[in-house]
Amino acid sequence: MIDPGVLISALLGKDSPPDAILRGWRRDRFELIVSPQLVAEFVEVVSRSKFSSQILSEDIAELVELLEHSATVHADPPNVARLTDDPDDDYLAALALEAEVDFLVTGDHTLQRWRSDVVTVVSPREFLEQFGESI
Repeated sequence: MIDPGVLISALLGKDSPPDAILRGWRRDRFELIVSPQLVAEFVEVVSRSKFSSQILSEDIAELVELLEHSATVHADPPNVARLTDDPDDDYLAALALEAEVDFLVTGDHTLQRWRSDVVTVVSPREFLEQFGESI
């Protein structure tokens, strides 16, 4: 699973670790889990004016289309308990647990502190270091 912020970073930085991860997913190197809330958060944040001069609306639309039709769409977690230090991140942690993902890739330092016995939380760079050759 990839945090919406990492998806935005992929659009902002070609040849960056987030971009490499997104390209790996597009080449079917791993399964990507999303939910309606995750996609909605991505759209809401990337549509902010601060990104309008940096990301083309066509690129946003293309990625949303890919997320909705090529990723594995999991239902939003129905009951989100307090799991992380940031209540806005709790749904991501709950989704990772409910979808039984192996990895949650995030650049969010607060979310990186979340610990789980079943989900490994890694930065984009750490994910690439672990799987880079296969991506």
